[in-house]
Amino acid sequence: MPQRLWKRCMEFKMKTETGKFETYYIDKKTGTAHKGACSEQFQTFLNEGTLLVKNNESLNNLPPVPGLLSYREDNKILYVNKGNIWDAIGSKKEIQNLEKNINVEFQNLKDRLKKIEGRFNEITRKSCKAILAANTFAISGIYSIRPAAGKLFQVYCDMETHGGGWTLVYSYTFTNYNSFTSGSNAVTPRPNWPAWRANVPISTTPPLSESSLGAVDWNLWKNIGKVLMVKSNINDWIVCQPNGGSLVTKTRASMSCQNIKNVATACSGVAPKIIYWSYYGPVLSGPSAFYYFDGNTDTNYPTHDPCGKK
Repeated sequence: MPQRLWKRCMEFKMKTETGKFETYYIDKKTGTAHKGACSEQFQTFLNEGTLLVKNNESLNNLPPVPGLLSYREDNKILYVNKGNIWDAIGSKKEIQNLEKNINVEFQNLKDRLKKIEGRFNEITRKSCKAILAANTFAISGIYSIRPAAGKLFQVYCDMETHGGGWTLVYSYTFTNYNSFTSGSNAVTPRPNWPAWRANVPISTTPPLSESSLGAVDWNLWKNIGKVLMVKSNINDWIVCQPNGGSLVTKTRASMSCQNIKNVATACSGVAPKIIYWSYYGPVLSGPSAFYYFDGNTDTNYPTHDPCGKK
């Protein structure tokens, strides 16, 4: 329960009907106002402290001094004078609830600041995986990365699939999807990876969504990461760890791959075992082509076979 904080005389002035100001002081024992100034033995403090009253009648007997605080014992509510009325500030329970709500909002603000800090820090990260490691609140979307000195650009980050942290480095379509096994069918566009007989357009423009087309400069892929994930709407999704072979360094050898989502109806759970390079683009094989990124419209076709067979 609040106690009177003032131990000296409280003095104030009120304007009369004639427009003059008259001085009053409050008796520190009774809390009642009296005309006149504080005696010289007291130091004057204007509107200092909180007055303790028993009930509403006692409250209304107090002088109407704006800003004056009073606490009623009967209902345990603190009031502030607003000139002609006493306005309830709140009960102890209400004040406690307000304090609780303020603490919750403060924590929410701290969480939001943490997210903002993560977004600011992302410009120094080299990949979506590094962004997610620095900011576990990160969600899928467009971020800025710096995989190499002087190479700051935007990419799309998948922060959900298979643990998240995937940088979209390549998104493609087909030149003749309706005649899929025709020699005129190829993936397009293609990254600037080694494929000297490929003839589809090259892209070095990062795709900023999974539905847009393009590719990050292949020379930067090795700085972004070595683990490969392929998502498709016609073939199973796979994740491949280097096991001698690598897509980012053009190394023909085995890879440790797993099937993370069955999209096709045949050969459930099959995954590639090796990677090699043809004149037209890389091939993930197991034992035959599983994913063939054929970039030539004159021969072959871009195999997407869940059974790893042509």
